Amino acid sequence: MAKRTNRRRSALRPQQVRRWLKRLAILLVVAAIGYGLLSLLGAWVNRPGYAVPDQGRGHKEDTNCTYRPNSSPPTSGCHSRGQAAYGVHEEPIPGELQVHNLEHGAVIIQYRPSGIIGVGDALAEDLRSLVNHMRGQDQRYCRLIVAPYPIPFAQPNRPAEESAQKVIALTAWGRIDLLEEYDEARIRKFIDAFINRGPESGQLSAAECQ
Repeated sequence: MAKRTNRRRSALRPQQVRRWLKRLAILLVVAAIGYGLLSLLGAWVNRPGYAVPDQGRGHKEDTNCTYRPNSSPPTSGCHSRGQAAYGVHEEPIPGELQVHNLEHGAVIIQYRPSGIIGVGDALAEDLRSLVNHMRGQDQRYCRLIVAPYPIPFAQPNRPAEESAQKVIALTAWGRIDLLEEYDEARIRKFIDAFINRGPESGQLSAAECQ
């Protein structure tokens, strides 16, 4: 009898092994999915800058909407059908044009010009050099813009006095970050997080990268 019992037990072992292997495979798949979801959630939560409520993306020529930004510079909302050229600008860009560029995946870097709060020309030169370098380095940075911004910066639900100390504004669709000084690592992090990720990014055209 003992021998028969041992035979039965040994005959069941391959089935048991298969069942455990199957359970282990399921657990590994569940763990991998959970890890992936946690990684995505962490990346979303830790995105640079601050979220700004999305005001839609209507064209005033079509919908007769009104340009009323909820941040300064703007990050969404009613805008013109026109766009600003990508690259370096010596003059401020109208907000209605900025929003259209952001809609198409632009990241816009704007700075307080010299003579308003004592910002020197070195800041403008640093930002221009960075944008020119990145646009020349890789086509995915084509939609970068840098320009002066003479209007005070403002973020939703943030103290006005806090924004008043900032000299650089980084904007993407629905996102803003304000800096007190030139910080290349922080600027690059914002760019890489949001460049070409507007609601209507689409394919880059050759004309955009001139």
